[in-house]
Amino acid sequence: MSTASSALQSLHRKHSLIRDRLRGVASGRAKGAYLYGPPGTSKTFLVRTTLDSLGPSPVYANGHITTRGLFELIAEHRDSVIALDDVNALFRDKTALQIFLAALGRQSGSSRVTTVRYGKAGDAQEVEFTGGIVAISNQPLGTRENHAVRALGDRVHVMEYSPSEAEIEAQILEIAGTAQLGVSVPDALAVADFLLADCRNAGVRPSVRLYVDKALPDFQQWQAEESESHWHDLVHADVSQTVIVPKHELRDMSRQDQIAAERRIAAHLYATTCCRNERAFEWMKYTGKSESSLYRRLEELGHGNQMPPPPPPCE
Repeated sequence: MSTASSALQSLHRKHSLIRDRLRGVASGRAKGAYLYGPPGTSKTFLVRTTLDSLGPSPVYANGHITTRGLFELIAEHRDSVIALDDVNALFRDKTALQIFLAALGRQSGSSRVTTVRYGKAGDAQEVEFTGGIVAISNQPLGTRENHAVRALGDRVHVMEYSPSEAEIEAQILEIAGTAQLGVSVPDALAVADFLLADCRNAGVRPSVRLYVDKALPDFQQWQAEESESHWHDLVHADVSQTVIVPKHELRDMSRQDQIAAERRIAAHLYATTCCRNERAFEWMKYTGKSESSLYRRLEELGHGNQMPPPPPPCE
């Protein structure tokens, strides 16, 4: 078995364990899971695709959530699996930790119902929670010296997910071969190969996010003739995180910018003008060009020389 195949198999086995933990939360056999590890390793994607496949519909929340917001989320979705992404501050808040402990505790017997309270004595709100909670983070749950954190860790499945560079490389190549990224498989693989080689040369750890959210859009921008720089230079700038001196010859964008602007004007006139004469007049006013150039741009946009469905006649 090749090194790449071995790395991919190892990664898939890790994913299987994570999916099993999520199945446990979705089925009620477990109350919660805490998945953490370096950014850019597709933790969120793995959690979302798994939970979405299990149903009923999970609830997703990310970013800044207050302690009260956490309680209200639990109260509103008391029977659902709630996935929290990048809400590390909540696990450093004493009151939020108490809410988590209540929501993720076990009552006597096999009942999944837990009672969650929020507020001061005599004015506290209360809700019965039968769902589960999955948290995704770039950081560990907390120190074991913190009694509340230790108690929370005892209630949920805590999983550190830190795939090796070889596993990440294998995953990126696997993604490139799926033909689901808006580019052809050969192009996607070419971008992946260049990115991985550039990361190795620069001593930078590759990430799925670097590939999907940066390198591929760089290629698509270049392919659409919307960049002066070659996609190799754009990707290298992403890897180095600096403004580099491009190694490839730059493309003259002045003509491309003009054509793009004319296409936008032509599309606007196609959709808003009510007769051919008006359209030609407005085109001349905006561009100073002939009517034939208008229909050339429309043809490039796929409209050909056809008129849209006629609006009310011009007055």
